Amino acid sequence: GGVLDASMDYLRYRYEEDQYLNSQDTLFGDMDGGIHLYSGQANLVWPFSKSFTFHAGAKTSFVSIDNNADYNRLQGDSWQPDHDLSCDFQYDENINAGYVQLDAKFSSISLEAGLRLENTHLKYNGRKLTLNDDGDPESLTVTPDVKDSYLNILPSVLLKYNVNEDFKIRGSFTETLSRPKYSALIPNVNINNKDSELTLGNPELKPTTSFNFDLSADYYFKSVGLVSIGIYYKDINDFIVTQTVRGYEYEGNSYDKIMQPRNVGDANLLGVEVGYQRDFGFIAPTLKCVGFYGTYTYTHSKVNNFNFTGRENEKDLKLPGSPEHTANASLYFEKGGLNVRLSYNFASDFIDEMGESAFYD
Repeated sequence: GGVLDASMDYLRYRYEEDQYLNSQDTLFGDMDGGIHLYSGQANLVWPFSKSFTFHAGAKTSFVSIDNNADYNRLQGDSWQPDHDLSCDFQYDENINAGYVQLDAKFSSISLEAGLRLENTHLKYNGRKLTLNDDGDPESLTVTPDVKDSYLNILPSVLLKYNVNEDFKIRGSFTETLSRPKYSALIPNVNINNKDSELTLGNPELKPTTSFNFDLSADYYFKSVGLVSIGIYYKDINDFIVTQTVRGYEYEGNSYDKIMQPRNVGDANLLGVEVGYQRDFGFIAPTLKCVGFYGTYTYTHSKVNNFNFTGRENEKDLKLPGSPEHTANASLYFEKGGLNVRLSYNFASDFIDEMGESAFYD
């Protein structure tokens, strides 16, 4: 027969704190906020036969974040609001999801094919900062609620072929979803007068989606260890980076730099990765406690439909946050509860932040 299970969870985190800062207690912070997380899910597993199993399930989650950080600075004998430091916002997120999956297992081949639907509802607001004629913060007002909703259909197919007990080949196709950080969606403005910088939220951000193809082969040694090689391809839509613009005017005042997250285009990514892990017991039994682990990945990426103002016609742009070469190596010793590792990690240069021209990337 089948198995049906269900569960519900609730998490509440609340903080209330008064802070006196600086050596003369000239800065006072009133911290009041919390996080509420509700979730529930049900899953069904129904084996039709020794070869076929059906899975289905549904899940709903609701997250509410209420952040109130109000700061006041002592000026003379009275406390005055410090809008530079204050940060208030409200964020609500509801995700409803359902899935179906069919597993098929034969003598040397196994298959998993599934489809997942995710319906996302968002509502959030922030605070709008008003400046006086001198460019100093004057007041904070609540922004109107921003609402958004979208439906994603996410298929997946995973295939595994056991050539023999030691040699495995895997292939997969998936569509994945990456939602923007809630802190990036909030329509807020953070002013750093000391460095003449603005940081803006972006309520117009869309989630990043990706079609992914993976093919890999693993060979397992008779002793502990394996060697693997894989190739992967990703077709990415609406990726997000932080755009930096220099010389920006806000509320009639000029700032040296503005930073804001944006959906800036699509990208294709092709990569190859190899890995090796083995203890040295194949050399001599006494060396079984010593081993090596290493990986190397080469990634080629290309940005398409780049929509930075003034940079629309640029060619040969690489995907931000994606180094061309990465490598990890580790030599380890494990015996009698003692574990010692010597590790090395490498990543070639990559773009982390994009400006109005390549010079400022």
